[in-house]
Amino acid sequence: MDDPRTVQQLIDTIQSSWSAWEKLTKPVPQDRLAQPTVEGNWSLKDIIAHITWHEKEMVGLISAHALVGSELWNLPTDERNSAIYELVKDQPLEQVLAESEQVHQQLMDALPTLSNQDLTD
Repeated sequence: MDDPRTVQQLIDTIQSSWSAWEKLTKPVPQDRLAQPTVEGNWSLKDIIAHITWHEKEMVGLISAHALVGSELWNLPTDERNSAIYELVKDQPLEQVLAESEQVHQQLMDALPTLSNQDLTD
């Protein structure tokens, strides 16, 4: 898929991806969400929390209209992913799910505040 060239294209892409993500994750029984399944010890709960961390960072970037964020961005990808995992692995499932919904909504509310020029600045 090409990079979105307008804010609306970005919103549409994120909404489409979110819908596909929900189709994959919603049917999983909650008692299985915290069971390690992929990437060593990572559970689906950990993956949801990881995605939420990234979306929260995006909300901060949009709000600041600047490339500011966590110091974890200075780490190589694998180290950053490990650090994020350490931050979120002990969060209760209910908290992870609630925060995921809340942060995703914050992102969707923040995106329309961008201009198309903001995507390339």
